[in-house]
Amino acid sequence: MRAKFVITTKGKSFEDGLQEHDTDMLMLTKLNGVPLGAGPRAIDQLTNGLLTQRMEATGFNAQVGEVVSISLPAGFHQKHVLLVGLGTTTRFDQCTLAEAIGAAVTQAIKDGSTKLSIPVVGHRLLALRLNLRGTAHIVRNAAERVLAAHPSTARFDIEFICGPQAKRHLEKGLSIPRRQRKDPCCLSEPVSA
Repeated sequence: MRAKFVITTKGKSFEDGLQEHDTDMLMLTKLNGVPLGAGPRAIDQLTNGLLTQRMEATGFNAQVGEVVSISLPAGFHQKHVLLVGLGTTTRFDQCTLAEAIGAAVTQAIKDGSTKLSIPVVGHRLLALRLNLRGTAHIVRNAAERVLAAHPSTARFDIEFICGPQAKRHLEKGLSIPRRQRKDPCCLSEPVSA
């Protein structure tokens, strides 16, 4: 499969309107030991607690790459919502992000989605020691690694949803040439479906 990357800008408080964003699959994240953020909380409230119920039913505790996927009934803007675990703030790094994105793309393909939308909240990433440019580069590499393992020639869209100021940083990150590095997360095997 091949990836196409798109950046969609929303207003300053775009995270509050995620429940109105049209997509096959909306990716949300959760850190271990931290309550749901504003975006996941809004989706959970909109679905009458469906996300929380699924987390409890599966024993989801936000370990790195752990996923909870819910299919939404007709009438919602998203077909699926995916919650991806990021582990703890003390262990979050570029390899953690790569593993989480690999798990998200794998689950999206498994659920039959052709588009994965990823909200990007800049100040939260900085608190986790990743800038937006680096984040976009890591997401692209991780997604392409997973998609390369699928023999289909179909296109898979990966959309970043962000505020206007973040767009140029994400564009720069997507344009960085891919390099083979000696970094274990960059050389790891693709996550299989």
